[in-house]
Amino acid sequence: MERILIFDRSREDGNALAQALRSLLGVVTISLHDPEEVFFESLPEDMDIAFFTLAGMYDAEAARKFGTLHKDVPMVVVSDSNEYGTLSWSLGSCYYLLRPFGEKELPLAIQRYRTFCEG
Repeated sequence: MERILIFDRSREDGNALAQALRSLLGVVTISLHDPEEVFFESLPEDMDIAFFTLAGMYDAEAARKFGTLHKDVPMVVVSDSNEYGTLSWSLGSCYYLLRPFGEKELPLAIQRYRTFCEG
């Protein structure tokens, strides 16, 4: 069973992503957080992958800090805007998802994460 962290300021969007992941992967453990928690909260240990939604530069800094603290956890950056696509790679992301994403994009993100873990 895969263990997934989701960082999203919008509880509704985070829950929608969680539901899409459950539909794709079946039984998974999902922990939903506000990006700000990276700076102030203790996060669950031993997670397999993190989906990090960027809605502004503060979220990008939170993603950068997460990547620094958790180098062993692959990160997928999610955004509603193309402007964060290039930035996502500099944050150490293994994949970038542009919302709204179709039924083919989420499986590609999971495939990239799994390839990342094998390599």
